[in-house]
Parts: sequence; structure tokens; C-alpha cells
Amino acid sequence: PISGPGHRGPLLVDDLGHVIWSHNTRPVTAMNFRAAVYKGKPVLTWWEGKTTRGLGDGTHVIVDASYREILRLPTGNGRPADLHEFILTDRGTALVTSWERATRDLSAVGGPSSGLVIGGIVQELELPSGRVLFEWRSRDHVTIDESHQKYSPQGAYDYCHVNSVELDHDGNYLVSARNTWAVYKIDRHTGNVLWRLGGKK
Repeated sequence: PISGPGHRGPLLVDDLGHVIWSHNTRPVTAMNFRAAVYKGKPVLTWWEGKTTRGLGDGTHVIVDASYREILRLPTGNGRPADLHEFILTDRGTALVTSWERATRDLSAVGGPSSGLVIGGIVQELELPSGRVLFEWRSRDHVTIDESHQKYSPQGAYDYCHVNSVELDHDGNYLVSARNTWAVYKIDRHTGNVLWRLGGKK
């Protein structure tokens, strides 16, 4: 549950809908609740924090099989921890998303030549330290004119909006972006886009 009356936060139920376990995060919201493996043991993970206009600012949580918190992790480099992804990898790292505001030429989408844009960010973090091993910023690799999002003078232009990230079988990244209607395969060493699925390009 992410809104309305009562508790918010992670909730486990059995096949009949009976509550097995719940964790109240009110007044903040929890998202991306899933089972995972950390250091060879089963864990539960989620993001919790505040959301505004589909963007989050919060933290990532891992609890053990007894529901005890064993790690609370921010996004690296002081960036806001976005709600869209928190996934543990089999190489002892976490994939997370973030976002940033920057000034860009928005004339290609009907905006000003110097307008505020929101770019998507993907990070791979070392666990448990949280050290940034890799960071990819959409505005360095995906142009404004790739967006399908309609420009509005109200607020910053969210041209990309990263929704999910996954490791491919070769160790590179697959990044899905809502507002460009595309999936990007990202080189783990250079950050370059190896190919696009969908989108304008």
C-alpha cells in the first residue's frame, strides 16, 4: 500500500490473503519490494522515501530472513535515490536509479533555448559500502529530441525518465526509459549506448 488510510510499506500475504508480515513506513512510501539474495542468504529489499511527480528521494533497505534491517543504502555521489529500481546482482552489487536537473536547449521539443531538464541516472553500487562502481547519465548519451514527452512550461522537462535497469548476460546494462519509449544497452566500461530497442533512433 502506497496511499490511503492505514499502514504503508512492504506487505507479505499468503495465498488466502492473510498477513504474514508487514512493515509500516508511514509517512513515507515503499516501492520495489522483492525477494533477493545477499551474501548467499535470502533477503527482502525495497526503496522507501518521498515521491513527487513520479520521481523519488529516499533510501534502499535490505532486511534478513528474520525481518531485521541489515543495510540502509543511499544512492551514490549525493544524488537522490529514485523509486524506480533497487536490484541486487550476483556479483555483490546493487543497481539503483537516480535523477538530476540541468539546463539544456529545449527548442527541439518546443521549449526555450535554455530550459530546465530532468535527466535519468543509473548507478551500480558496491555492497555494503555503497561506493559507486559505475554511473550513467542519460543527458550524456540520449538527446532531448529522442523524447516522446510533450513539453510543458510548468516544471522541469522530464525527457527520459529511467524506469528500470538490469544486467545483461555479458555484464553490460539494459536500461528502460519511459519517456523515450526505448530500451538502451549500455557498455559497462564506457557508458556508450551499444544499441537501442524502440524509440526514435
